[in-house]
Amino acid sequence: MKGNDKILITAEAVALMKSRNGNKLSKYFVTPRIEKLEAFVSKVLSKDLLSKVFERRLRLSFDLEEAIGKFKPRRIIDLGAGYSTFNLEYALAHPRCQIIEVDFPSVIYTKQEKLIQIRREAKIGKIPNLHLLPADIVQDSFPKNLKKYLSERDKTLIYSVGVNTYLNSAQNTAMLKNVLTILEQSRADSAYLSHDPTQTQVNETASIGGKVLRGVVSTLTGSKQHIHYSTEADLKRKLKNVGFGKINILKRRQDNTIYLVRNA
Repeated sequence: MKGNDKILITAEAVALMKSRNGNKLSKYFVTPRIEKLEAFVSKVLSKDLLSKVFERRLRLSFDLEEAIGKFKPRRIIDLGAGYSTFNLEYALAHPRCQIIEVDFPSVIYTKQEKLIQIRREAKIGKIPNLHLLPADIVQDSFPKNLKKYLSERDKTLIYSVGVNTYLNSAQNTAMLKNVLTILEQSRADSAYLSHDPTQTQVNETASIGGKVLRGVVSTLTGSKQHIHYSTEADLKRKLKNVGFGKINILKRRQDNTIYLVRNA
């Protein structure tokens, strides 16, 4: 099984959103391609719709970042890290926390180059607790690639932002099984942050403009949006079927809910 690295453009889109919102580091990851796409989409869709899309996506990131801060992990594993600079900022603020960013090689190699530029221009020294790992999170071999980072059974938090909807059903199940394997090698109080939207939430927030935008994204990524769960109860049931145990709701919104999932 193999992931789809065409979704790289979504990482560029999030960098653009965060840059527009005032994040100074995100500007390093804004590409001419995404700026051209923004100009095109702005001509097709209303400013109000685009503003809502930006706000919703940024709100999800902020909610997850808040949850991570409250969890106080000693190790973070970000699946599909993209071009987010949150882990960089967190690593600098929490030098005792080991952070592993995982994404396709094309993303990781670009990010490594940009981090060199950021460190040089911002006069930041080495960041020994931030690690970038090129890997495919749906491959069976993925947990083995992480082995050298799991030598200590630290309190670990695994999370991903906006990745699951680009995985088909088989890929999503494979990723969850990999997450479970990693948690079993970590401390008992480790957990996985999930934020999969349910079909009910998608239906409640659907609009014609939103469907057009999703169509554009699907064309560019070669992947339609996959909603893996019909309702919240369905999501909990499927997570438990994979092998997860306790599931807590950290924050519920109309368009998204954040779950803290443990393996026992």
